[in-house]
Amino acid sequence: MKKNYLLLLFFFISFEIFAENVELKIILQDGIEYTESFDKDSKSITLVSKGNFRLKELTDIQGLEQFENLTNFCMYFFQYKGNYSFLKKIKNLKDLGLIRCGAETLNFLEDLTLLENCELELDFAKENQKSIETIDVNLEKLKYIKKITINNRMSHIPPFVKVKNKPELLLDTTNIKNLNKKDFKYAKQYSVIKSLNPNPQWYFEK
Repeated sequence: MKKNYLLLLFFFISFEIFAENVELKIILQDGIEYTESFDKDSKSITLVSKGNFRLKELTDIQGLEQFENLTNFCMYFFQYKGNYSFLKKIKNLKDLGLIRCGAETLNFLEDLTLLENCELELDFAKENQKSIETIDVNLEKLKYIKKITINNRMSHIPPFVKVKNKPELLLDTTNIKNLNKKDFKYAKQYSVIKSLNPNPQWYFEK
């Protein structure tokens, strides 16, 4: 029993010695900054905007390039109006979640070449809604994409073009009532399209 205790103690001491924590710097409007610390070998990181920080707009996240093993990155409740350029610093990003975060465009997805799964529930400004639903987003570089989830009340199929690998598409279909030719063109790129919510007016068959 004593031997097992000593081995366990040695393990925790060794872990503390060899584990290396590094900091992410979250930069908000008005020069506000704060840091969050993570193990340098982290494969998954989740950032949640809390308290009064939610009232401030995010301008940048610095330090993501330090995490060479990072494949899963999620953000919750950040006000944001940029192009998510900081995501490109995650060299092995495979799983992305942006939940209740601001966005003015979906074009930031175009350069995330290793992305496999993407879950978006974005806060679009009303003045950007039309352009987001109509301006094509070229996903040609995303050769490994498996599933795209768009939990926003869009009125049409998202305007993704040159989608590779026949991924699964999950949508909030609350406001999708009348499909046009473009919708069918976009829809042909997916293996299946599923509704995230009960909608008696939603029916789609390729």
